[in-house]
Amino acid sequence: MFSEKHAQRAVKFFERVLVHTKGQWAGKPFILLAWQRDLIRRMFGTLREDGLRQYRTVYVEVPMKQGKSESAAGVALYLLLADGEQGAEVYGAAGDRDQAAIVYNVAADMCRMNPLLSKRVKIIDSTKRILFPKTRSYYRALSSETMTKHGYNVHGLIFDEMHVQKSRDLWDTLSKGVAARRQPLIFIITTAGIY
Repeated sequence: MFSEKHAQRAVKFFERVLVHTKGQWAGKPFILLAWQRDLIRRMFGTLREDGLRQYRTVYVEVPMKQGKSESAAGVALYLLLADGEQGAEVYGAAGDRDQAAIVYNVAADMCRMNPLLSKRVKIIDSTKRILFPKTRSYYRALSSETMTKHGYNVHGLIFDEMHVQKSRDLWDTLSKGVAARRQPLIFIITTAGIY
């Protein structure tokens, strides 16, 4: 079933709370492009009969320079700050930690540029974490080493540029971490280019 209330809540979070962080749009409200609006509405507005989110894994492939990193940062922040999950663990993964840090840096800047958010979160750049003490939740950019990723209790996973992964190990390890959550979300976004 579709919940207009849930869909609008997510859209409002993006457009009233978040801002663009770079270039000519820096500091301006994050007004969603048509494809972003449709995606956010469906992702957060489509519910199961029990009222929980229907979509648990979302794969998005977009051309370069279409707002991929900003969209992923917005989803991470929504899961961290507005999803109502206590002790949410939201992770950003990619081919390496530098790639995962791209979305983290956008999310951290979105928080810094909003006076209300900047008072409610704690940003720790040295460990690529954004803490939300009110719900004991955090967002963290990860390295690609799988040996240290077992045992995570994943509420949200932002997986950027999945096509550059050398193996399935990181995906397999992190995607199994959602088992204990009521409505986890794995958000895969890529340009699916050739490297």
